[in-house]
Amino acid sequence: MSIVNIIELSETKCDLSDIQLDNYIVSHFNRAQNPKQKQVYGGLAILINKNAIKGVKFLKNTCSEYQWLILDKTVFGDFNARTGNLEDFISNNDDDYNDYVPVPEEYESNKIKQSRLSNDKSCSRGKELLNMCISSRIRILNGRTFGDYQGKFISYQYNGNSVIDYCLVSEDFIENVLYFHVDDQILRLSDQAKVSVRQLVSVQVNCLKENLDDFPLKFKWETISPELFLNALKSDEMKVKIQDFKSIQTQSQS
Repeated sequence: MSIVNIIELSETKCDLSDIQLDNYIVSHFNRAQNPKQKQVYGGLAILINKNAIKGVKFLKNTCSEYQWLILDKTVFGDFNARTGNLEDFISNNDDDYNDYVPVPEEYESNKIKQSRLSNDKSCSRGKELLNMCISSRIRILNGRTFGDYQGKFISYQYNGNSVIDYCLVSEDFIENVLYFHVDDQILRLSDQAKVSVRQLVSVQVNCLKENLDDFPLKFKWETISPELFLNALKSDEMKVKIQDFKSIQTQSQS
């Protein structure tokens, strides 16, 4: 589980304030409940690995139905929008066509020309999402990425199925996506299918070399080595190190 940086649970329909997971920071977003009703509706839970928290930003909103997260160049979540097969980029917007259109020299053509597939249809809110993608050069992974070339349903409701959960990435970053996968629904657990995405990221690791012993060189065992080994164990320096080690062990057990 520790290799998963972000876990999002939607439609939790319960109070998750007491749930904790080692090495994760848990955030809850619950819908206001009618005091006369015992049934809990809606609910979001977002668990973020402590090692990845610096790359995640929560955007403020006044609605309990969704929560925007910015992951440097990735947006992931339930948008409650249906985009169908409509394109999230401008058709025929490439260098060949732009030779006949008076665009500025610094204008960049779309790099993504692959259309998406989807099992769902579109709605007005989905068109708003698509307009945002077009204007911001953000692309939808659903239905065009290895692992989900068909645009599988994600939400399963009594009145029909839909695709309302998306992973959006900037056009420059889409080549770093390894896969996007929609699991089969497990009805007894949730009416939403689990969605997974894996990306290549650049990580800088700073190694601290202070107060560290040098790694010992490779030792070649020879005929005289047993005698040298026993003499080393009997040396005053080794006796002190053994005694210090025993003291540490005793303190940790007490």
